[in-house]
Amino acid sequence: MFLCWQEEFGGGQGADFSRPGDRDAINNRMTTESHYSSYRCLSSRSERVGINNSVTGPTFPSLLATRRKELSVPFYDAVEYLAKAGPMDLGTGIEESKLAISLFMNNRFAEARALLKPWADESMYHALGYGVFEFLEAVLTFEQQHIESAAETLEQSVQVCNKFRKKNSMYESLGKIVRRPNYDALTEEEIHAELCYAECLLLRAVLTFIEDENLISFVKGGLRMRSCLKCYRECWNILRYRNWDGSLHKDHFESGVRMGVGAYNLLISMLPAKIMKLLEFIGFSGNRETGLGQLHLGCDLAGSLRQILCSMVLLGFHLFVSYVLGYGDGDLVLAERLINQQLSIYLPIFVPGPVYLPAIEWYSRAWQSQSEWVQFHHLCYWELMWANWWSRTIYGYQKASFMCMMSEKLGRFETAELLQLFK
Repeated sequence: MFLCWQEEFGGGQGADFSRPGDRDAINNRMTTESHYSSYRCLSSRSERVGINNSVTGPTFPSLLATRRKELSVPFYDAVEYLAKAGPMDLGTGIEESKLAISLFMNNRFAEARALLKPWADESMYHALGYGVFEFLEAVLTFEQQHIESAAETLEQSVQVCNKFRKKNSMYESLGKIVRRPNYDALTEEEIHAELCYAECLLLRAVLTFIEDENLISFVKGGLRMRSCLKCYRECWNILRYRNWDGSLHKDHFESGVRMGVGAYNLLISMLPAKIMKLLEFIGFSGNRETGLGQLHLGCDLAGSLRQILCSMVLLGFHLFVSYVLGYGDGDLVLAERLINQQLSIYLPIFVPGPVYLPAIEWYSRAWQSQSEWVQFHHLCYWELMWANWWSRTIYGYQKASFMCMMSEKLGRFETAELLQLFK
C-alpha cells in the first residue's frame, strides 16, 4: 500500500517520510480524502490475488523491491504513519473476507490474518474472520495460551458484531410474540450483523467446552448455544420473509444462514437417541436430511462468502463421519465433485484421499503445500500411514480381531473362517 499512498500524497515528489513535518502533512491530507481513494491500492491488490489466486501482474513485493532501489531516501512503511481513512463499509468488508479465505485456503495463513487484524475492532466481517483464525489455532494446538487468546478475541468479535445489530425496544420485543416483525425495515448491515453475531456466539460456545471441563463451563456453553440458535432462527426468518429486490449481498447472507442451519441440524442429528430426547425437551432439535439439504443449497451459491465452508462440512460428513459413526457409505460421487471443484480454485491443505486411487500422492502434496500450521501435516501423516501400510495382512488381522470379539455369535461357517484366518 506504500506505493499507492506515496504517489497519491506526494511521496514521489520529494516528500521525505523521515521528516515529521512531511509525515504530519500526509496524515492530515489523508484524513480528508474519501474512503474509496484510499482503498485504490486494496482494489488493485484484490485483482492481483483473486479468489482463484491467479496473478495478473507484478506482485507487491517485486514492485516494492524495485521501488526501494529507485528511492534515494530511507524507506518507511506507510502503515506505520498513515491513519485509517474512514469507517469500513459492508461491501469492502465482505470482499476482504473473501480475499482472506482465498489466502487461507491457498496456505497463506499469515497474510490472511494480517489482512483482517487491523479492522477486527471495527468491522463485523473482519472481527468474525480474525476470530475464526484464532479459534482454529486454539482447537488445533489445544495450548492454554492459544485458547485464552482465542476466547478474548471472540469476546471482542461478539461485541463488535453486537454493535451493528438492530436494537429493539421493549415494545418491539413484546410485539414479536404476536406478529411477525417487518424485516424490510432492517438495513443490510443489521441483517449481516445478526448472522455474524450468531457465528461468533457459536465459536465462543464451542471454545467454552474446550476451555475448562467443569459444570459451570458446560452450562455457559449451553446458554451460548441456545442464544446462537435463537439468532439463527431470526436469520432464517429474515431470509424467508424479507424482500430481497435490489440487494447486493443476499447470496453472502443466504450462504451463511444455510451453512449455520445445515451444520446445526446435522450435528444435533448425530447425537445418541437418549441425548436427543433430552435436547428436544429443552428446545433443541435436528434433522439430518434437512441439514444435508441446506448445505447442498449453500454449495450451489457460487461466489458466495461461505460456499467453501458448506463444501467442507459436506466433505467431512460423507468422507469421515458417516463411516466412523456407522451411517453407511457416504456420497462419494458428490464428494469427488466437490473436491474437484475446490481443487480448481485452491491448493490442497488437507485433501481427503479415499476418493482418489493415488491417495499417497494427494496426501503428500497436501502436507508439502505449507509449513506454517504443522497440525495439518499430522492429519496427512496419519492417513499416509494407513495408505502405505494397508494390505491384505492388516485387513485379515482386523477381521480376525473383530470375529474374536463376536465369537459367541459366530456360526459354524464363520468359526471355520476364523480358524482359517489364524493359520
